[in-house]
Amino acid sequence: MSSADILGERSRLSPDRTALVEVATGRRFSYADLDARAVGCARMWLYGLGIRPGSRVGILSGNRVEFLDAVFAAAKSGIVLVPLNTRATPHELGYIVRDAGIQVVLYDNEHRPTVHRLRNTVDVDHWIALDEPDDPEDPDYAELVLTRGAGSSVRRHNRPEDPFCLLYTSGTTGRPKGVITPHRMVSWNAYNTVACWQLGETDVSPIFTPLYH
Repeated sequence: MSSADILGERSRLSPDRTALVEVATGRRFSYADLDARAVGCARMWLYGLGIRPGSRVGILSGNRVEFLDAVFAAAKSGIVLVPLNTRATPHELGYIVRDAGIQVVLYDNEHRPTVHRLRNTVDVDHWIALDEPDDPEDPDYAELVLTRGAGSSVRRHNRPEDPFCLLYTSGTTGRPKGVITPHRMVSWNAYNTVACWQLGETDVSPIFTPLYH
């Protein structure tokens, strides 16, 4: 398999096993749970908002399950995810949004002030709130997935060299530079990590680092 949709395959093999524990709330998600969430997000992008494969979607958020929704939805939909540095200034983010051609931005409550300053400097089709909206017109993510993402699958076959995500450097020696990561790289990196670290299905890994990184 050379697609980044590793979650879809894992969900097929062991749907009921625990995939994620959200420490703050104690919520547990099985592989099937996460896969269904990712499908809903992908369908919302593709069929609800009409975003085409290859288009860019940005996310400005701390670590949360919706961030993983976006990651795995990108793997299913062919839409390119652009994780945005939560420590970047509105000016720096404005350059990235314009350079990447981002059409949709998902944002959390903590970064509403940044979004408020950013939205007047860039041309984005959809601002989607994960929590409280910066603007009353910004749709709620959970409601969008519920109303526009209904369905059990995404009919999309991603090729190995199709871009999966676009990661930007910090720009310490100049402007940030976008680095394209194809589906092939994500899948092979996962296989090599499992093999080299000798990971098994009972291993548990805590996540402390920012998911945008």
